[in-house]
Amino acid sequence: MIKSSGARTLFLVHRKDLLTQTIDRFNKYGLRASQVGSGQKDFSGHTVVATVQTLWKMFHSSKFKEEMKKFDQLFIDEAHLVAADLNKGNIFVKVASAAENAYMRWGLTATPMMKDDYSGLLLRGVTGEVLYEITNRELIEKGYLSEATVEMIKMEPPKHVVNQWPACYETGIMTSDERNQKVVEMAMQGPHPCLILVQRTSHGRILKDMFNDKGKVVPFVHGSSKGEYRKDIINLLTNNQLDIAIASTIWDEGVDIPSIRTLILAGG
Repeated sequence: MIKSSGARTLFLVHRKDLLTQTIDRFNKYGLRASQVGSGQKDFSGHTVVATVQTLWKMFHSSKFKEEMKKFDQLFIDEAHLVAADLNKGNIFVKVASAAENAYMRWGLTATPMMKDDYSGLLLRGVTGEVLYEITNRELIEKGYLSEATVEMIKMEPPKHVVNQWPACYETGIMTSDERNQKVVEMAMQGPHPCLILVQRTSHGRILKDMFNDKGKVVPFVHGSSKGEYRKDIINLLTNNQLDIAIASTIWDEGVDIPSIRTLILAGG
């Protein structure tokens, strides 16, 4: 779509990992893109991939306003975020509104219009109505998605659980030795590569220590991990050079690692 239109394009993402992943994929397809985000502010490309957070930080600068007027086309990846949270949504809305000459606008998402009517209006206001849909089944048949087998593991409820959710979550999920041992056991069994997702950073550290106790060094990727380190772990998983990795919510959506054979949702 970018190549065929010939329009100067801004491709908007919300995470550093998606920033580098998108640029790498564009390069693979022969589309050279410049980067705005993760320490760079290069608007020179005919296609620019940018994080919404970096553009938001520049929002009141004259450079931001000048550069945004140069785009004829706007893509928003994971576009449901425009509607999913009012704070994030308003950042997307305001950044997108600054691209006042972007007469072509596209939102890419697996879950559009999932919230209340007002949030749905935010999404429609930025991108317009749904124009094209493709089902999971079609994507599986075309080889873009995996045919997943889902296994639910039932655990005995912990005793003496308090009635407040934060403490309940800590007791029943994060520090439950029996549950964490089951996660480690399943990950070791494979098939590999295996990715374990956690909701809390402290939970990831607990699991990492448990693997260490078994003589297994398992990397843990989270919000404070440097971009190069994250990219290295993705490459190791992609090339089947790493059996197991743990990641926080930064890898919950959008990150593409086709080689993954087992996904463990340890966060509950």
